[in-house]
Amino acid sequence: MKSALKYLLLCLLIFFSFFFGAASNPLFDTSEGTFAQGSMTMAQGGDFLTPYMDGRPDFDNPPLIYWLQTASVNLFGAGELAFRLPSVLAACGWVLLILFFVKDTRNEEMAFNSAFIACSSVIVSVFAKLAVADILLNMFLAGSMFAVYRHFETGRKKYVYLAFAAAGLGAVTKGPVAALVPFAVSALFFLSAGRMKEWVRAVFSPVGIGIMLLVALPWYVVEYMEYGDAFINGFLAKNNPGRFSGAAEGQGGGFAYYIPLLLAGLLPGTSLLFSVLKRLRPLWNDFFSRYMMIWFFFVFIFFALSGTKLPHLILSGMTPLFILCAYVFNNHRKKVLFAVPVFIYFAVLLCLPLIIPSFAAKVNSTASAEMLLEAARRLDMSYTVPVAAMLAVSLVMSFIRTLSYRTFVAVLAFFTVISLNVMYIPLVADIKQAPVKEAALYTAERNIKVNLWTASVPSFNVYYGKNADKNLPDEGGFVFIDSDKTGKIGRPYVTIKEWAGYRLIQVAEAE
Repeated sequence: MKSALKYLLLCLLIFFSFFFGAASNPLFDTSEGTFAQGSMTMAQGGDFLTPYMDGRPDFDNPPLIYWLQTASVNLFGAGELAFRLPSVLAACGWVLLILFFVKDTRNEEMAFNSAFIACSSVIVSVFAKLAVADILLNMFLAGSMFAVYRHFETGRKKYVYLAFAAAGLGAVTKGPVAALVPFAVSALFFLSAGRMKEWVRAVFSPVGIGIMLLVALPWYVVEYMEYGDAFINGFLAKNNPGRFSGAAEGQGGGFAYYIPLLLAGLLPGTSLLFSVLKRLRPLWNDFFSRYMMIWFFFVFIFFALSGTKLPHLILSGMTPLFILCAYVFNNHRKKVLFAVPVFIYFAVLLCLPLIIPSFAAKVNSTASAEMLLEAARRLDMSYTVPVAAMLAVSLVMSFIRTLSYRTFVAVLAFFTVISLNVMYIPLVADIKQAPVKEAALYTAERNIKVNLWTASVPSFNVYYGKNADKNLPDEGGFVFIDSDKTGKIGRPYVTIKEWAGYRLIQVAEAE
């Protein structure tokens, strides 16, 4: 495949994977809604240093992503794309870092394969379009980790300084994990190479530490001076070490929590993971692949042992996995074996119209059941025919001997990304989040005071333009409510609008 055509395909894949739907899908709750609400408050003239949630300081995350989203909103207006643009651009930056790093340290072919695997990854494609901090963190984390390895190869101090600078930016994006991963992984790697004296000199570099502190420390100091123990308890205790020691907000799980997530998130390249696992010993013998192995396994084990289990945490270990998969890409030439996980993916999508109704009958939530049944209703021929066609074409192509392995993989990657971003994610967004947006805009346009008496939907406040009360209103008041709670109102009411899982109602006035 010619070089120009390869990179044209990569750009096309980036468009479908990172950009498609970023401007059209409504904000997802609760994560996107929370970040967007904090950024919206800043954009409307709120506290520029401290993100706010429902009128109260929110110490869950440092401010860098909020600053970038606020700048984007000020430039482009408060639309979905403005909130998501920093993440989308960070995803592009992340891929470029992978591309140039692997090209400089290995070769162009492996660099292209690494970038292509990263762009087509399901988990990256999902998070790249979310207005959250995780993709930005992983761009900085990748920059720091790549700089560490370049210092190992060259011994040049500039890479030490770059590693500290990137870690500092990561610390202002997500917290101490941005420094923890490079510190721990580099220590293990240099130890394995018998070069600990070099590691000690680098990690305790006064200039490097000074750069990181100059980048990261001012915000932490200002927040502590302003909020004192409330900041310490809210950010450093509850949301960082606290997440490791216990299940924050009920987000727990066993040690194996990330295994199915990893297998699904790596699609369509899932089978490459097994090729990596089969070659652990020869991979360990090469310093480059050893570094990637230590990076991946440290992140995987660290978060597997953590009390809090969240899907986005595994992203910190995906960069080295993409590179390791590219490392073994040319050893994995059997098209059918490569495609088996993709066949399973399309088979599951094809079976969803049959699976969802039976699952809906078993859930205890009326709102969830309504949403599931609405999803099943919309999974008609316009959904099943394209999915069946992609599965059939993939199956036929896997047995065409004259079709090259690379072309086959590229087609599967586009099929996976397009099915995810053109068909599946918009459907979920339309059922789960479009009612929240519609209700907020309906009441805002009519200047109706509305309360929220439902599950956490911070995106409602973004579209509504202000913070809605969270209590059941007095007689004659309006309330956006999930259908699970309609039976708990205890007063007569009139349904103004109705969606699967949600209602906009007006409580009847007392006679």
